[in-house]
Amino acid sequence: MVMRAIEFETRIDSSGQLRIPDEAAGSLPTGCRARVILLLEDDEADTKANWDRVAARSISEYYCPGDAIYDDYPRR
Repeated sequence: MVMRAIEFETRIDSSGQLRIPDEAAGSLPTGCRARVILLLEDDEADTKANWDRVAARSISEYYCPGDAIYDDYPRR
């Protein structure tokens, strides 16, 4: 089955309903099958991802080739 994507942003109301914006609804054929995938904002995940990027960049600034001897150091 070949599917095409129509992307739009909307809000979930207090009853759990999604409103399809008029401009998107106008391009939807009636009676066809559709698969719905919701992508929700996750502020906590964004914060963690940003922190991980900053931490990795900060660590790499102080890492020098001579420190490579510790890469294979046995861990307890």
